[in-house]
Amino acid sequence: MYSLSAPGALANDPIVATVDVSDSVRADHGDDGGTLFLTGAQTVSSVELYVDCHPYEGATTCPPTVVVNTTDSASTTVTAVALQFTAPTAEGKHVIYIRAEDSYGYLGPVTAKNFITCSAATGCPFTTTSTTTTSTTTTTTTSTTGGGGGGITLSVNGYKVKGVQHADLTWGGAANAVNIKRDGNTIGNDATGSFTDITNAKGGGSYEYQVCDAVGTAGCSNPVTVVF
Repeated sequence: MYSLSAPGALANDPIVATVDVSDSVRADHGDDGGTLFLTGAQTVSSVELYVDCHPYEGATTCPPTVVVNTTDSASTTVTAVALQFTAPTAEGKHVIYIRAEDSYGYLGPVTAKNFITCSAATGCPFTTTSTTTTSTTTTTTTSTTGGGGGGITLSVNGYKVKGVQHADLTWGGAANAVNIKRDGNTIGNDATGSFTDITNAKGGGSYEYQVCDAVGTAGCSNPVTVVF
């Protein structure tokens, strides 16, 4: 499991990926008569982070951006390993890959996560953290807030349930019902101050949400972007 300090950052700003790693799961490869991996008791020796290239491309093409040595822990599980790296200069979507190695030199699976680099001129529309876990119910959460151009303030919390993207919207400052927009398209109308958008989509992606006074007197909130 690992989490990012933010789903977006200004170019050249620091980003921290916090990683929990476990080697306690049995993995009997059978190359020693079935005893070497029976207990899964190998200690975690290191955690690697790669930016915008997959470690399977090889060390020459894709050297790790950050490597944290965890041999001092002498444990099959390490938690809260912080891997800090610098956000790329290029504006747009990027990806990190994380992989761990145990004390016998065996590499674990590669896990990937998208994030966005923004320019100093436009800024980033992110205010809190994005977290990824291996849970079958909730795998990603992001929270963002946008202040309203017309006095309406919108907050959006994005998450996944069994891989399906969900977004909980809450807003204030609207005296009337609002039209709820995703990427410019109206997807609902509500007067309760909250709405859940089930996109029925899986995997990564990003959406821009906005709520607008249905009567038209209070205008719209500023757009809020959620990244999965």
